[in-house]
Amino acid sequence: MKTTLAVLLLAITASAQQYQILYSFGTSAANRVSPAGTVAIDAKGNVYGVEDTGDGAVFELTAKRAGKIVHEFSNNTEGKTPEAGVTIGANGVLYGTTYYGGTNDEGTLFSLTPGATWRYAVVHNFGGDLNGRFPQGPLTFSAGELYGTTKKGFDQSGTVFTVDSTTGDYSSVSIPTPNYGSNVALGQSAMYGIEGNDIYSVSAGTVSTFYTFPGGALGTGPWGLLAVDAQGNLYGATTVGGNLNCDAPYGCGLVYELSPQGVETVLYTFTGDADGAEPVGVTMDSFGNLYGVTTYGGNLACTGNGNPPGLPGCGTIFEVSDVGALSTLYTWDGTAGSYPVFPVTLDSLGNLYGYASGGLNQQVSYVLFELVMP
Repeated sequence: MKTTLAVLLLAITASAQQYQILYSFGTSAANRVSPAGTVAIDAKGNVYGVEDTGDGAVFELTAKRAGKIVHEFSNNTEGKTPEAGVTIGANGVLYGTTYYGGTNDEGTLFSLTPGATWRYAVVHNFGGDLNGRFPQGPLTFSAGELYGTTKKGFDQSGTVFTVDSTTGDYSSVSIPTPNYGSNVALGQSAMYGIEGNDIYSVSAGTVSTFYTFPGGALGTGPWGLLAVDAQGNLYGATTVGGNLNCDAPYGCGLVYELSPQGVETVLYTFTGDADGAEPVGVTMDSFGNLYGVTTYGGNLACTGNGNPPGLPGCGTIFEVSDVGALSTLYTWDGTAGSYPVFPVTLDSLGNLYGYASGGLNQQVSYVLFELVMP
C-alpha cells in the first residue's frame, strides 16, 4: 500500500528565528500517530524520520516539503517497530534499527538506498548474547562504520556494537543496560555513552565507568544525546539536579561539560522559569554552541495534564554558547506543540528540527517542527 503524507506549514516568529510545523501527526493510525527518535536531514534539505504505528514506517519530507513514505514495514522478517530515527551515511543511504522483527524477532539494523525507488536491506539481524538484542538509541555513522547500543545482550546486560556498513561485519562489548535514546559519541580514543547515572567509555574493547554524576549542584539523571568536540570534551544534559530549589528537592537539570580527564564543569543550570526545565540532551554545531529542548518551563501559563506537580510550562528550544550563556530560541505555548521529549537535529545551515507533542488542544498527537535560524 502506498501512503502519502499531508504537510501543514505554520510559521510563528520567535525573536529572529522562525518556527514552522512541517507535519502534524494525527490521533488515529490512518493519519500516522507516533514518531520516534531523532530526524535526519540530508545535504539537499530533505528530512527523514520514523513512525511506529502498526509495524512502523520511514518517511521523507522533501526540501519542498512534499511528504511520502519511503518504506513501510510489513513483515516480521525485515523488522518492525523502528524507535530510534534514521542516520544518513555515505551517498545518502539511510540507516536505522527496528526494536523487534528480523530472523530472531529481536531487532534488525537496516539500510535504505536512494534511487528511482528506495531499496531496503537488512544489514544485521540481532539476537542472542553475542549479537545483542533489541537495539535502541540513534546510530552514529563514521568512516563507514555504524555504532549503536542494544538493551540486552551478554548475561542480560546491554551491548555497544559496531557494524561495517558495507560488509555487515559485527562486533560488540557488554555494558550495563544503556539509557533509552542515548547515542554512542566517538572521542579521540574511546566511545562514550550513558548508562543509568554514569557515562561509560569503551576503549580497545574495555568498558569503564568514565564519570558518575554525584547529584546536587552537579546534576543527576543524564539523558538524551552526548556531543564531543575536537579536544575530546563531552557535552550533555541531566534532567534533574542543579538548582534544587526548582521542583524542590529534585532540581530542573543542567548542561554540562566533561573534560577528557573526567572533570565536570556545569555550563548552565535551569531554573524552571522562562529558561525551561528538564533538558533532553544536546547537539553541537561547528562553533561549539550547544542546542537542545526542555520538556517543561518557558511559558509558565502553559500547563496541562502533561505537567507534573511543580513544573509548569510546555517547554523551550535553547542554545548554550561555548562560554555557557543561554539563549531561549523558542517557547511553546501549547497551540503549536508542547512537551518535546526527543533531542533536536541540526542541518548544514544551522536550522533545528525535532518533534513535540501535539499541543494542549490535542487535535494532533505530535508535530515535526523546524526552527529556521537567522
